[in-house]
Amino acid sequence: RRNEQFLFPNASISYNKRAFLLNTSYAGERTQFNIRENQEVYDRVADSYVRSEQSLLQSGNSHRFTGTLRYQASESAAVEVYGWFSAYGQAHNGDARIQNNAGDWHFSPREESDRNQAGLLSTSFRYSTENHVVSTEYSHSEMHATSKIDFPGLDLASSISPSVRTRMAKLDVESTLESMVRLQYGLSGNHLERSFSEENSEMIWAGYVAASHRHDRNEFQGGIRTEYHSVFGWYFLPSMVWHHRLSDQRASVRAAYRSSVVQPHIYQRLGEQMWDDPLNFAGGNPDLKASLHRTVQLDLSGNMGSTMMSLQYKFRYEGESLQRRISAAPHEGIQTNWYNAKYAWNHGLRLSGMMAFSPKLGLQFWAEPGQAGFEDGNSWYFAGGGSAYWQVVEPLTIAFMLNHEGSRIGSERTHYSGTLYFINATVRPREGVSFAAVSGIPFARSFVYDGFRATTSEMDVRSEGQILMSSVPIWFTLTIDVNRGSNSIARRASARDNPEVVRRNKKGF
Repeated sequence: RRNEQFLFPNASISYNKRAFLLNTSYAGERTQFNIRENQEVYDRVADSYVRSEQSLLQSGNSHRFTGTLRYQASESAAVEVYGWFSAYGQAHNGDARIQNNAGDWHFSPREESDRNQAGLLSTSFRYSTENHVVSTEYSHSEMHATSKIDFPGLDLASSISPSVRTRMAKLDVESTLESMVRLQYGLSGNHLERSFSEENSEMIWAGYVAASHRHDRNEFQGGIRTEYHSVFGWYFLPSMVWHHRLSDQRASVRAAYRSSVVQPHIYQRLGEQMWDDPLNFAGGNPDLKASLHRTVQLDLSGNMGSTMMSLQYKFRYEGESLQRRISAAPHEGIQTNWYNAKYAWNHGLRLSGMMAFSPKLGLQFWAEPGQAGFEDGNSWYFAGGGSAYWQVVEPLTIAFMLNHEGSRIGSERTHYSGTLYFINATVRPREGVSFAAVSGIPFARSFVYDGFRATTSEMDVRSEGQILMSSVPIWFTLTIDVNRGSNSIARRASARDNPEVVRRNKKGF
């Protein structure tokens, strides 16, 4: 239908000849569907309320082009040029109206424009010998965004144009010693330039050293990473892993500790405010600090024939946790901004398994009860899900998938339960060709995708968003693989040293 569009085209081409390897790819997105936004602020003292309703058409589009050129000069030396460019945007256009305590309605159209461009270009060199590998990389990335929202009938408008530029250089060395100890160490430097209400720049210097050793059924890994942020100061980030396989090789125990620094992204540090609803405007906090994350994890896993089981305990602690604060005033509406909570944490057990009753019938499942804590209190949560598959006849496979997510770390508790379930049917008429149909049954008319409730002694704030569908949606996919050659490219992600591109908002799917 005209207001319900879901299109995700993608393609890739690889070419390999002698010492040269070229890989290019394209991934796109075109989505469009109706949503409804409801906001309500109730003043307990004055016994008055004000509410808003928005009927919007969400339109999203994205185009991402990626390319890699690799030249293998010799068996020990290689040069690689890697880059990507992304243009994306998302808009919510439609009608908005506000109702006060007397029941009077005020109407206004909503006009929004959100356009973004981002790209990265990097050059790397790798040299290897029998016991040593040395690699260097230099990259340059930029992001430019423009977002405008206007409610002409209510005389509300806002516009922002932030940008980020990052230059990164790094050196990594890997050595294998005679004692079968693998040693890794390296240095990196990042220069970030941000521009929004005012321009600022910062430097991030980092160095790390790590060692790993395997002996009998045990494997040990340990290391430390040191980071200096010109804005946030010094961080010392140790990590360690111990992995032990039991005598029968069917079960293993693994313990790990990790620490990392999470920097606020550009919209979280944006000093300017943007309207999202006639009653709701949001902004960032230029004084935000980075958040220090620590994670402890213990795993026990094993397999018995066609059955695999694992039990995991995980504890995560966030110092200076990045959180959203929701406040309200009777005549000013709802305000959302970011701040550093003193701490936040969550821990839980995760049980997962896989069972194959026959080559054509099996299931997978997982369940995770846990507890999330925050400086203002804590709460229990449950998450779980699973899938089952059945190959009815040789080319046809039917699968059922269910997933439920509970609230984890965070002060904002959503009343959306987060349960999704799908039915999938896949036909493979021949090798390299498959046709699949997926239906999300619960989305048959409306589906609550976001919501919160913040209650104080004076105010009660509620917010809810809904996706509106005219019928049960069914997604069709056709996949065709054409291979000429056996070579492929694997690109290592470097999110730590190259900040990810973020959208200002992301509603619905």
